[in-house]
Amino acid sequence: MHAQQLNRLAAVMITALAAVALLDVVVLGYFRAPLKDEGAGAFIFQFSFVAMALVGVLFLATADWTHPIPIVRRLAIPAVLSLLALGALFYLENYFYPSHFPTFYQ
Repeated sequence: MHAQQLNRLAAVMITALAAVALLDVVVLGYFRAPLKDEGAGAFIFQFSFVAMALVGVLFLATADWTHPIPIVRRLAIPAVLSLLALGALFYLENYFYPSHFPTFYQ
């Protein structure tokens, strides 16, 4: 496989992993009651971020650095999805759960 093909594949994988992280928080976090211990959703979220970092190394290693603008464009959507996932998780754990289930944290 050529470096350009690997770079495209890595960009698609990063976007897919960021989308998985966001969907995991939204679907498994907001649409069910909180668990007393971490469930599978927490591990899926953590795995997606670790895998995103590893695939990101492949993306950056195979990028054509003579043209940096397309590199930034390819990373824009995964960056936004990742920030949305982290923001949704922060809101879920700090505001959503305590207000709906006050005895959970006592």
